[in-house]
Amino acid sequence: MSEKSYQIVVTGELVDGAYLPEVKVKLAALFKMPAAKLDPLFSGKRVVIKKGLGVEAAQKYVAAVRAAGLICDAD
Repeated sequence: MSEKSYQIVVTGELVDGAYLPEVKVKLAALFKMPAAKLDPLFSGKRVVIKKGLGVEAAQKYVAAVRAAGLICDAD
């Protein structure tokens, strides 16, 4: 039986106390891309940012994105 595959989803909601410009800078460093290209993540719509992950990789991804200040979930 194969392992369940997870996707990482965001809606643009920030962690309590997070400041949007700082979150964008942290995510830009995490994803190695310009902060300006991250605007779709903050649209308020559900956006899948990564898919096809195993449970451990999904947990690490969620922790890293949340540490940057953006709420995300694995489903």
